Amino acid sequence: MDGVKLSKSKKYDTIGKINFAGSVHEKDIKKADKLMNNFSFFKSVEERHDDAIEIFKSIFAKCLLAKKYAEALYCAEKIMVCSIKVYDHYTYYDYGMRCVEIGEKTNEYDYCIKKTHEIIETLSDDHKYFSKLVEIWEYTARIEILRNNNDDAIDAYLKASEITTYPHTTTKYKFEAVKLLMVDEKYRDCLNILNEMIRLCEKTDSLKYHVKEYILYLWMISLILTNKDPIKNKYDTQEVQNKVENHKSRFDVKRSIEYDLVMACIEALENDNVEIFNKAVMYYDRIKRLDNYMTKMLLIIKNKLSNSDNIVIGDSNGNSNSWSDNDFDIDLR
Repeated sequence: MDGVKLSKSKKYDTIGKINFAGSVHEKDIKKADKLMNNFSFFKSVEERHDDAIEIFKSIFAKCLLAKKYAEALYCAEKIMVCSIKVYDHYTYYDYGMRCVEIGEKTNEYDYCIKKTHEIIETLSDDHKYFSKLVEIWEYTARIEILRNNNDDAIDAYLKASEITTYPHTTTKYKFEAVKLLMVDEKYRDCLNILNEMIRLCEKTDSLKYHVKEYILYLWMISLILTNKDPIKNKYDTQEVQNKVENHKSRFDVKRSIEYDLVMACIEALENDNVEIFNKAVMYYDRIKRLDNYMTKMLLIIKNKLSNSDNIVIGDSNGNSNSWSDNDFDIDLR
């Protein structure tokens, strides 16, 4: 534990090298360490480590209650070592994640990532813990976002999506990766993942409820990537229209507000008509409400139009609110 240094704060005890000398736990720590390290004629290795685990668990609980987080981490790390010796992966996982939770609570995100990767490496060959690995990768992604490390967060979400055995969690984690890729404006990568998600939805009845949302994201990102024809001086939306027609033939999207919105956006771009865009966005927002990501995409599409300084969105009561780029302080994380 010498390598773990948690942030100093009035809320927590000062952290440094752990020294239990003079502590109320000194006697028990020595006893547990002795059980871990010394040979005994009367107890097997497994029995000695099991006994040490119980001692460290008791001290861990007391230290955690007293907010002595460095001491609690010391005990949790010892429990993890003992658990490996007795092939107790459940206890190893349990206290490993407790270490991560303490690291997150004290804003020590580098330590959290180091610990999650250590747990993943240890449990990766144990098929009984595949579901736990999915949770750990999701946790890793959340910590990477807190570290402002979107690339690694995206990788973590995609790894979670690869090893989960449930289609709805596969699409859930892929969608989280798409949202982070949007923040980084990696739209081509977004399209690739969204296509994978849509194909999975096509094969899975339980996912068909969500497919319209994924298709709408794909359509909107495709519109963002649409370029203006320099000769005709207008946007060429034929590729997007082809995608819409393809999805219309495969899914029941023609009579949906998602379909109405994208077709209105296409018409607005082709005719450089901000009023068409206004009405479509207002109508969609009244029925479904725009999330941050869809709002961001619509703002980008809006900026392709002339005279687009003032766009109107209606609230749930039918009232209208004007919005422009400067009206939005959107936290896309």
